[in-house]
Amino acid sequence: MSRFSALLVSMIAFLALGAGALFLAPRWTPSRSSYPTQGIDVSGHQGAIDWPRLRGQGVDFAYIKATEGGDFKDKHFAENFAAATKAGVRAGAYHFFTLCRPGAEQAANFLVPCRRPSIWSSSVTVARPSE
Repeated sequence: MSRFSALLVSMIAFLALGAGALFLAPRWTPSRSSYPTQGIDVSGHQGAIDWPRLRGQGVDFAYIKATEGGDFKDKHFAENFAAATKAGVRAGAYHFFTLCRPGAEQAANFLVPCRRPSIWSSSVTVARPSE
């Protein structure tokens, strides 16, 4: 086999593996027997989320993006948090840390949407510093 033919066969095999991975990866989940509790990570980038459908597909919990950096607040956070808990998906909030601002400013940014009692259901325990 010539060098060109070997390279061509290798490229075709690589492309086939890549296509297979792109097809299978979004549909793969770990086994329930090894990982009985499974969840997802979402943000406003996903757009409208069908939370009842996700719960029906076995999503047990979701980490929902609340903030990023020193001033960005995910405009879908409160809506996603409420809809997830209504659908029976346990919800938590996360902050996407960046190097744009000091950590204290980013923590303050995160606490703004997460301190509103209306987003936390009675089944969620929130540890807060004494005021």
